[in-house]
Amino acid sequence: MHLNNTYGCLFVGILFAIILYGLGCAQTIYYARWYRKDPMWTKLLVAFTWLFDTCRTILDVSLLWEYTVTIHGNPEGLEVLRNELFAEFFMNSFTVVIVQLYFIYIVWNLFIDGRNRFRISVTAAAIALALLSFGANCGLVYRFSLSHSIAAAEDNVTVTASIATVTAVVTDIYITISLCLILSSKRTGYQRTEYFISALIGYAIRRGIFTALVQGLHFLTYISTFKQSSLYWMLFHFPSSKVYVNSMLAVLNVRKTVLEKAVPMIHADGMELEMDVVSRDAGSKTVRTASTNMSKRARRYSPAHIKVTRDVVGDDGRTVDVILNDAVSSYDSAREVGEKV
Repeated sequence: MHLNNTYGCLFVGILFAIILYGLGCAQTIYYARWYRKDPMWTKLLVAFTWLFDTCRTILDVSLLWEYTVTIHGNPEGLEVLRNELFAEFFMNSFTVVIVQLYFIYIVWNLFIDGRNRFRISVTAAAIALALLSFGANCGLVYRFSLSHSIAAAEDNVTVTASIATVTAVVTDIYITISLCLILSSKRTGYQRTEYFISALIGYAIRRGIFTALVQGLHFLTYISTFKQSSLYWMLFHFPSSKVYVNSMLAVLNVRKTVLEKAVPMIHADGMELEMDVVSRDAGSKTVRTASTNMSKRARRYSPAHIKVTRDVVGDDGRTVDVILNDAVSSYDSAREVGEKV
């Protein structure tokens, strides 16, 4: 047995998985620090995925120790499938489907009211694809358990492994396209909201590219080399669920930064308004007029105009009104989308 293209791939794959696990831990700490006001179910989701990811990393390290230390120098032992590998495969597929279902929930949550039939159709198709991939992975684990060696297992799981990876790729592409189309429909024409929506679309696309790419490479390396007794597919199998976890945490953690860049705020009597302040002289007093930036598209299509007045002290000591003209609630639009992500 040549170790370079078999257990060498296992070693490198687990090494990448550990690096991505460290990145996931950093993102989890960041989330716990800055998003304490998130709904409880979101916090539990993050805690659950981190815990599951931790358990899977422990299994990866245990598997690596078994093959490189415990049975080192025993060629027959290297061919035997370990129980840790079965558990690792199941936990990998379970983590992937949890993250996919989270993004499907975002698709469901972002749909415009009044389109329930289309909403149900789109999300039901995505759920069916995600569960099909998970079911195929469960079948793969079962067929693995019936085999006594890795070489025999690869021959027995060709169909189920292909279904699992291909449907995972299709699911990720489907989710990415759905998110991009729905987020595009949320555009209002306001400069700040446009930035926020564009940033979220960019993250959705990058997330889809990374997850689909990892699953696609996993499938291609497996289907092209499984008859050659090589394990190149392990280079992508072990890091795969870590990519999903990090993609979910990245989307959760980016909300605050993107929203702050999109909508610089000032406070006025408990109301938050995006505005540019301009001074002008009016006789013996200075009046400050504030108005929001609003594109022509926003002025033409949006009815969300509000007008607020506030008393201030002028240069002559008298109280005058400050008029906040055409202050548009673009912040509320951006925040509404942010809360659904």
